[in-house]
This record gives sequence, structure tokens and C-alpha cells, in this order.
Amino acid sequence: MNPKQQYLALTIGPIYRTLTAVKSTKAIWAASYLFSHLMHTVLRAIKDQPGLNILMPYTGDLGDKTEVINLFEEKFTKDFGLFPDRLIAESIAPQRDYDSLKNAIDTARMNLVDYLFADLKNESKDAQGVFEKLRPRLTKQDLTVFVQSYFQLSLLQFELGAEDIAKDSNPVFEINALLDTVELQQQFPTVVSVNYLKYFLEDIFYNTLVQKGSSLERFPSTIEISTSGLSKISEKAKEYRIAARLLVSKDKAENQEGFLQELRGANFELLQHHKYIAIVVADGDNMGKLISEIYAFDPGLFELFSKQLLRFAYAAALLVKKSGAYPIYTGGDDLLFFSPIDGLDISSGIETKHSTIFHLIGKIDELFEQYIGSHATFQDLFDRMEKNAVEKNTVFQKPSMSYGLSISYYKHPLNEALQKGYELLFQTAKNTKSKNTVAFSLQKHSGQSFGASISKNTRSYQDFVRLQDRAVLGSERFFTSITHRLFDHRATLYWIYDHLRDETLQLQHLSNFFENNFDEAIHRDNSKYLDEIKHLMHHFFIDINAERKDNQLEQLYALIRFIQFLKTEYKND
Repeated sequence: MNPKQQYLALTIGPIYRTLTAVKSTKAIWAASYLFSHLMHTVLRAIKDQPGLNILMPYTGDLGDKTEVINLFEEKFTKDFGLFPDRLIAESIAPQRDYDSLKNAIDTARMNLVDYLFADLKNESKDAQGVFEKLRPRLTKQDLTVFVQSYFQLSLLQFELGAEDIAKDSNPVFEINALLDTVELQQQFPTVVSVNYLKYFLEDIFYNTLVQKGSSLERFPSTIEISTSGLSKISEKAKEYRIAARLLVSKDKAENQEGFLQELRGANFELLQHHKYIAIVVADGDNMGKLISEIYAFDPGLFELFSKQLLRFAYAAALLVKKSGAYPIYTGGDDLLFFSPIDGLDISSGIETKHSTIFHLIGKIDELFEQYIGSHATFQDLFDRMEKNAVEKNTVFQKPSMSYGLSISYYKHPLNEALQKGYELLFQTAKNTKSKNTVAFSLQKHSGQSFGASISKNTRSYQDFVRLQDRAVLGSERFFTSITHRLFDHRATLYWIYDHLRDETLQLQHLSNFFENNFDEAIHRDNSKYLDEIKHLMHHFFIDINAERKDNQLEQLYALIRFIQFLKTEYKND
């Protein structure tokens, strides 16, 4: 690196504020796609500028043996955002490149003004007439002022030398840290007289961005997403489409209920979970550490790393789409998607296997391992990182993915569920010692909720996922008897795992407890299933004691209650 190297950086916001300000599935998708589209517009303008080396995001082809994927061709940017909210570039002509970037930003803003103006002025796109009173006096100047004040596109120029970069770090790591500070200092207008963006995203029927970015005829509502697994039953797909016509004109409450009744009338096997939608927010673990190590090991690896992250994101988005879920954003190691709880198609061959949201998470993890964790080129780097950890008497943790999984009733405010997903990811899952964690919460229609945080590294997590495959007779009574008796005898369970240190002895005492307390006919009829629950409990107490968590039994209840929830019969609410 030169004694003083010039860098340019761009950050776009406010993403989280915009996502959580709207309510419908379409509007949240469009809000996310909007920011990816803004970055896409900027990158398209400057990616081929001589002497400007874009370090992140990756802007080249993602080609493989069968297909060259050019991310600037329209067909490869449909249905989900791929471009992140940050750009970092190395420059040999910083003033020229700064001016080029600023022009690209101005163009992106003016394009957005044009979209807003055309759609808000178009009376036919305002089906409900919500913008009717404001339309006559709306001007482009109004929208220009709004876009300039609302969207924070911060363009910065850095000069970094060796003395500015910490040992075993790199420019990308350091600049990302500086951008974190910049974003914290950004001042957004506290009062907007008219939030034109909210009208554009929420109320305008199929705004320009939705038409440009989505291949769907219309974006599905929460009840369609929660039941989308049923649409994949080939022999009943036609009946599903007929029932869904009720939702086309307007997704009103009575139409949603009529849709469910149509499905029941067509003899679909509806369960209670078909009324619940999952919002999944995911983020890579230990990525900052990995980025900092790459430059110290081999700076030339960073481009490959950036490319592999984007390849993972693209593959994950395609997997989510194929499964029956709906990708919102998949940029690098950040993912956001809506999903049904069960009935997902994650098969890779001829035979279809309908699986739960936790099975889909497992498949996403396999892709992350394929593109990052097990990639041959990175193995020497991981070996070095592990050796350094041993020398420092710390634990080496390979990059992994953590998830916030917010499950709620289809009528529950979607933006609140989205906020919960972010809280579960960043305040719970990524705060665990091991990371590589799923933190989930299920908010029931009654107002009750339960949830747990569990590391995917553990035996108990594998037990939990495997139990989701099993059928059980008389499920509600079976599970109720288990949770009630566990609660009644919690002192015994705590004694087993607090006072006995030998795993074999612990399992023996737990087996005696099960034999003495679960001896009714329903337990005998499900003896194999009961035995698997016993092993889940055994592994759970061992695993969770490793991190000394509080409310151990409540966390265990949540795992069992989730399995029960998957099998709960349909009820009219």
C-alpha cells in the first residue's frame, strides 16, 4: 500500500427507519428494494471508471460453469435487492472520482424524484384516493426538497496511511468503522410535513419500483405467504389459485377470512400455523474479524471474498424463492425474507420434501459453508486465524450465520414483527458467546408469546430440528402433559443437572423421571417420540449450562411448544 492511499466511501440511509415506517408486505419489499436500487444506479455509473477500484460491494460477473451472471442486467436484479447500503473504493484520482460519484448520487436522487412524481400524479394508480387532495398542487420541486432532506447519501473522502490502520487490520475494516460513526451522527428531519415516500410505497398501486423490480403480478399478502406451502401441493394448486382470487381486489379482513374458508372447503389440510408468518433477519458472524485478517494474510484475497459473499447472497435468494418464501433483501451476509412456518420446498432432486423454516435456515447455512466456510482458497487463512487464537488463549470461531426469527399472526402489524426480528438478531442471537445462533419468538393471536435462543452448534438444536419431522398422535394433549409435568417437577430437573456432573448418570436419572411420569397410553403410543424429547431435554440442559443462561426451563418449554404449534389443529379465531 502507498504511504498515503486515497479512498472514497458512500453510505445510504435511513434503511431501518424506512422499513419499519410502512406496514404491508408490498411496501416493505419496495422500501428495501429502493435502497438497493439507489446503490445499483450509483454503481452502474462509476463501476468502469479507470483508476477507481471498488473494494465493496463486488461489481464483476458471478459467472460459473453454466451461466455468466452480470448483476447489471435487469433479469438478475428481479425480486430482491442485492446491493448493500455502503460503497468503498480506492482511488488514484480522488477529486475526479469524487465528482463522478457525486454526479451519480444526484442522478439516482433525480430518478427517484421522477418515479415519485409520475406515480403520485397518476390518478389511476391511487385506487383508494388517499393522495387525491394533495395531487393537484404537487410539484417536482416539492419532491426534490423532500428527497434531498429524507435520504441521507453521505459521500466521504479518506486518506489513510500505514499509521492510520491498526495492526492486522485493513482499509475496508477501518473505513467501515468510520462509516458507523458517520451514520450515528446523521441528523434526520424530525418532522416531515408530507411523507411522500410513504404514499409512494404503501398506497400507490404497484408503483414504478415494484413494476421494475418484481416479476410477480402482485405481491402476496401475509395470509398468502403463511399458506404458500399449500400452493405447492401440485394436485391442489388450481384450487389454491381460485381461493386466492378473493384477495386480488383488496386484502380486506373479510376477504382474508373468506380465503381461509375457501381453502377449508377445498379440503386443504389447514393447521393453526397456516395463520402465522415468519420474518427472518440474518447476519454473518465474525465477519469483521475475517475482513481484518484478510489483508494481513493476503490483500489479494479480498476481491475473491467479496465475490463469494455476493455469490452466497444470490444463491440464498434463489433458494428462498424456490422454497415458497419471499426474499426481501439478500446482500452479502445480510438476509431478510418473509416465510411460511411449514410446507417449504427445500428439495434438490425429483422427490419433494416439505419442511419447516428451521430446515430452510439449515439449507442457507449449507450455502454459506459452501461459498465461505469451506472454500478451498480460504482454508490457509482460517488455519492462521486458529493458530493466532491458540497463541492468544482465545477460541477461534469460523464465520457463520445468526438469525432473528419473528413469528406472528397474519393480522399482527408487520412492521412491529419486523422490528422484533431485528431485536432478536442483534440484541439476542449475536450477543451469545458462541454466535451461530437462532433466536426466535412466536407472538400468538391471544397476545401470549414464547421464544428461545439456541446455538446451531449444539446437539440440542439438532434434536429440535429433527423432532419437527416427526408425527405424533393426539399432539395437543401429548405436549400439554409434557410441559405441565416438567413445570411441576422443575426442582427435580434442576437438581439432576446442577448436582450430577456425569452425563451418563444425568441421562439415567432423567430416564427414570420419564418412566415414572409419562406412563399413560398416549405416551406409550408415542414412545419413540417421547424418547427423542428426553434426549432433547438432556442435551439442552448440558448445552445451555455451558453458557449459564437463566430461565432454562422456559427456553426448553419454548422449543417443545414450537413443535406442538406445528401440529396444532386449525381453530377459528
